[in-house]
Amino acid sequence: MSVAKENLVHASRLAKLDLTGGLSGAEAQQRLDVFVGQLQDMASSLDILSEIDPGDTEPLYALGTRVAGPRADTARQEFTREDMFKNAPGQQHEFFVVPRILGNG
Repeated sequence: MSVAKENLVHASRLAKLDLTGGLSGAEAQQRLDVFVGQLQDMASSLDILSEIDPGDTEPLYALGTRVAGPRADTARQEFTREDMFKNAPGQQHEFFVVPRILGNG
């Protein structure tokens, strides 16, 4: 499987990832080449799966044999409001305040 540098740049832009670390020119291209090489290595390791003949292998529907039974649908308070806001980036009244991730950029 081949990974195109243009696709990597496009995907990183959509994910708002800075793969070049602020570098420009030849240094940025070299860094992108490293990422492309790493992605191609990962993709080629998955190509091995196409060589497998599943034959008469039974499908696997679950990893475990334990079946979870139904549980009562009851409301319960497991955390206090203070506990929930303890690790929040911000709080305003009873709401979480989080950094904006979507916008014009």
